[in-house]
Amino acid sequence: MDDRLALLARMPQMRRSGRVEGTRELVISRTRYLVVYRFEEATDQILIVRLLHGAQRWPPG
Repeated sequence: MDDRLALLARMPQMRRSGRVEGTRELVISRTRYLVVYRFEEATDQILIVRLLHGAQRWPPG
């Protein structure tokens, strides 16, 4: 998982668009986890919105 998060830090725009507007999603391969995040270009920061297990419903509702 650390390798995938390091890759996210280097290339945050390369992940798929999220199911919630303004978010992106990173699937952690060989696990059942999904990282939902926002990338703030102005500050060059990544905000982790949620770390989900694949069995969890996203978006909630």
